Amino acid sequence: MVKAGEADAVVSAGNSGAMMAAAVMLLGNLPGVHRPAIGLELPSRRGHVTLLDAGANVECEPLNLVQFAVMGDVFGRSVRGLLSPRVGIVSNGEEESKGTELTRAADRVLRQMPLNYVGYIEGRDINAGNVDIAVTDGFTGNAILKSLEGLGSFVQFLLRQMFERNLKTKLAYLLLRKDLQRIRDALDYDAVGGAPLLGVNGVTIIAHGSSSRKRSRTRSASPPNRRVRT
Repeated sequence: MVKAGEADAVVSAGNSGAMMAAAVMLLGNLPGVHRPAIGLELPSRRGHVTLLDAGANVECEPLNLVQFAVMGDVFGRSVRGLLSPRVGIVSNGEEESKGTELTRAADRVLRQMPLNYVGYIEGRDINAGNVDIAVTDGFTGNAILKSLEGLGSFVQFLLRQMFERNLKTKLAYLLLRKDLQRIRDALDYDAVGGAPLLGVNGVTIIAHGSSSRKRSRTRSASPPNRRVRT
């Protein structure tokens, strides 16, 4: 229906790999894109960071990471409204000598490209908001995603324990209830409707496999009724 123009977007909470295969086969990739990538918005101190790939491509070549960086830059400009998105490759250190053969090869190419490329970043830089676009392979990206989901659930567990401890903490909860709800919203991955599959010729949204029926909100800077192809 999206290919025929009868729908503007397709959304699925099914198998991510099957969804990507269907999108590639039916919609096709945008010109020059070898592999699409899941672009997920993660909360940070400065708003959000787009992580890609968040799970579509477990094994990648250097060219794939370079294209992810370009797609992230376009997404940041077109959808998030950023003038010059800061792009970084996730690594195990900021030094150029760190990383793997994959990241070092992609790093050499990106340093020659007209992007606001900041080099290697570490996992802590994502939530710190030190970049706007965090580039990595789908295996690492999905591991980062699942780790942050687990951390969010753990923080909420600790908060519940603290405020249920005694009468004083229960009264404190009543005073801080609205502020705590904002923290829950920021940490609750189930509150995000889904993530776009960047690089295919049509709007494709992949939702979390464990999505519930609860009301969700989307984290997008795109104004209503505006079509953007990335």
